[in-house]
This record gives sequence, structure tokens and C-alpha cells, in this order.
Amino acid sequence: MWDKIIIRLLTVVYIVGGAAALFAPESVGKLSRWFADNPRYMRLDGIVSIALGIWLALRQYREE
Repeated sequence: MWDKIIIRLLTVVYIVGGAAALFAPESVGKLSRWFADNPRYMRLDGIVSIALGIWLALRQYREE
């Protein structure tokens, strides 16, 4: 039971974090100086995070 809750939580974290990095890399970039200097990498990280979150969500519903 806890494993499903953790996967759902991680899914939300990845999607929200990825969307923030994708749509507002400058404001999120304040947390990391390297990403602030390279917004393309920040956007790439956002896309990967969104994809990972969606993959986790789809994987969870396939198992039920």
C-alpha cells in the first residue's frame, strides 16, 4: 500500500517540478546557479521530469 502512495507522490512531484522547469526556467533556476546559466538544460530537465512522472502514473494504472 505504501509503495503505491509513494509512487503517486513522486509522480506529482515530477510533473509539477518538470512543468515549473519547462515554463519558468529563470525563476526555478535561482535554486541552481548552473541551470540558471544554462536554461536549455533546465528545460531538458523539465521535459524529462514530466515524461518520468507520466511514465510512473501509467505504470501504476497498468498494474491495478
